[in-house]
Amino acid sequence: MQHDLERIALGRLMFIRKLIDLAYSYGHDKELFYRKFVETIDLPTLKKHEIVEIGEHALDRDEKAVLRNPRFSTKEVELRCLEKQGFNQREMSIILGMKNPGSIRVKLHRLHKKLNREIDGVANPGSLAFGVAFLLLISIFLHFIK
Repeated sequence: MQHDLERIALGRLMFIRKLIDLAYSYGHDKELFYRKFVETIDLPTLKKHEIVEIGEHALDRDEKAVLRNPRFSTKEVELRCLEKQGFNQREMSIILGMKNPGSIRVKLHRLHKKLNREIDGVANPGSLAFGVAFLLLISIFLHFIK
């Protein structure tokens, strides 16, 4: 356990040193620095250095079961894992290589709707009870009209 923690800490330190080296090497040219930085801060690199966790171990029990469903893409799982780890939309847009953080907002909104549908099931029990009560009221009403 201690060896694993030391290995993870060392990997993270190496990554920070790599970012510092980028700043030193390309600090004179802000556009080039930004390009190199964005190339460095990508999901595979962050996973390799164990800065982010992608997969079932990063999710809660309900989400694990739902996200195993093949209807959820790998990108959706990655997005949800990053969100669960506290990354904001701007950070996610850089990590996922997207230019517009607004695109992340839209993707998250769609993902949340999809997740809620799957977690709640096809019919939400509350709405199902309301529907049954409504049908019962209609049948009683129709019975008295006759």
